[in-house]
Amino acid sequence: MPEPDDGKVSVEDVSRWTLAGNMNETQVYTVIVNSVHFKRDLRVVSLVKRCGSKVKTALLFSTDMSLEAMTLVTYYKARF
Repeated sequence: MPEPDDGKVSVEDVSRWTLAGNMNETQVYTVIVNSVHFKRDLRVVSLVKRCGSKVKTALLFSTDMSLEAMTLVTYYKARF
C-alpha cells in the first residue's frame, strides 16, 4: 500500500499493484489508494487482458477495504 503523499498511482505501471489472480486470461491487480476527490481510501482493481498487440483494461472501485479483489470482480460481473 502506498505511503501517504507517496504520489499518484499509474494504471500503466503495475509495479505498485498486487497481482490478485487471473480470470479467463485476464490478470487482476489491486491497490488501496487515497482519493483526494472522495476524501477517503478506495480499493482499486485493474483488469488487464492482452489481445495480440492490444491491451484492454477496466478499473473497478470499492470503499470496502476488507473486500478482496477477486470478490469485487465477481460482484461487478453479477451486477452487469
